[in-house]
Amino acid sequence: MWHDDHLFRDGAMSPHDMGILIDRWSAMGFDVAVGRDGEKTWSDDMCVCEALAGGPTAPCDWIVFDPNNGSVYLKGTEHGEIVVPKR
Repeated sequence: MWHDDHLFRDGAMSPHDMGILIDRWSAMGFDVAVGRDGEKTWSDDMCVCEALAGGPTAPCDWIVFDPNNGSVYLKGTEHGEIVVPKR
């Protein structure tokens, strides 16, 4: 899991595993998705992004996806340095 001053990132290797994570976050009280104008959108609590698919998997108006490196950052902030965990 990674984080910066604005975002916390969790991740999974398959849609099935991502579904399990979403269910866990939802059970902890996070809002998952909402419907706007008949369309599923991510809530203000959570947004699932898939770098290989080009970003958010449903509309998410508070995330900016950078296709050059597959990263995201909080809209309205600057794209900071990408830090990866040490192995």
